[in-house]
Amino acid sequence: MTVDEILASGRYTDKRGREWKGFIMYGKPRWSTPSMTRFLFPGEMRLLIERDQHKCDGLGELPDCRSHPVPIVIVGYDNFEWGDFIVRFRGSSRAYDTHAEALDAARALAVGE
Repeated sequence: MTVDEILASGRYTDKRGREWKGFIMYGKPRWSTPSMTRFLFPGEMRLLIERDQHKCDGLGELPDCRSHPVPIVIVGYDNFEWGDFIVRFRGSSRAYDTHAEALDAARALAVGE
C-alpha cells in the first residue's frame, strides 16, 4: 500500500507492532495508539509511515542514500574533514563544527524550517 492509501484507510501497524488509528479530535484529524498515549498529526503520521517503509538505495549504506526520508548526522565523510559533523538530506550535505550545530540543522530540516 502507498502512504496515501494507508492514511485514507485510517489504520496502520508500524514496524514495532504498534497499532495506529486515525480519528477527528477538536475538528482536526489525529492518529493515536489504542492506549491513547501518543497523538500524531497527519504530517507526523506520514513521516512515520515513510520511515517504516523506506529501504535505502544502493547497497543500503545509510550515508549514501539519496532518498532517505529524514536528515542524518554523520562524522567526516566524502570530501569533508574527518571530525566535521555532516548533515545529509535528500542528496545534499553540509558540514558543521560541532555535533550540537549539526543536530540543530538536522532538526530544522526535518520540520521544514
